Amino acid sequence: MSFIGIYRGQPDPRRDPRTHAAHMRQRQAWEAQCGPLLRVKTRALRYLSGRPLREADEKGIDVQLAIDVMLMGVANEYDVAILATTDNDLLPVVEGLVALRAAHGRPAVEVIGWQGVARHLSVPGVTVRWIGRKDYEAVRDPTDYNIAAAETRRVRF
Repeated sequence: MSFIGIYRGQPDPRRDPRTHAAHMRQRQAWEAQCGPLLRVKTRALRYLSGRPLREADEKGIDVQLAIDVMLMGVANEYDVAILATTDNDLLPVVEGLVALRAAHGRPAVEVIGWQGVARHLSVPGVTVRWIGRKDYEAVRDPTDYNIAAAETRRVRF
């Protein structure tokens, strides 16, 4: 079975309606492009009093990813896990997948890391594919999701 899993924090529509609206527009664009291949999992961002909205924290989404990856791996729901991250907190997931592969012969695990950001993404037996600015520019989405589609059409005319 093939799928793309995206795990991310979701802005609160009451506390940060603009960012929430942009988040939803981006998600809808991803779903339109990927169709049923895409599974988006979100958890509410945590807002600390006295801090700017842009400093909201993602809490629990990496744990959700870890649980899903391991449960699906044990259930043989995929052959290869490709983890693209800059978060060293996800190293135990990679280590768990390596242990699962040693015990059961699958799944394989691949890691993609951003050059200059994720220096400590290292697990014996797992190759990290380092990508940089040139790779990012080749695939980045230049869409400003802060602008609603109707506004974008008005701006272009």
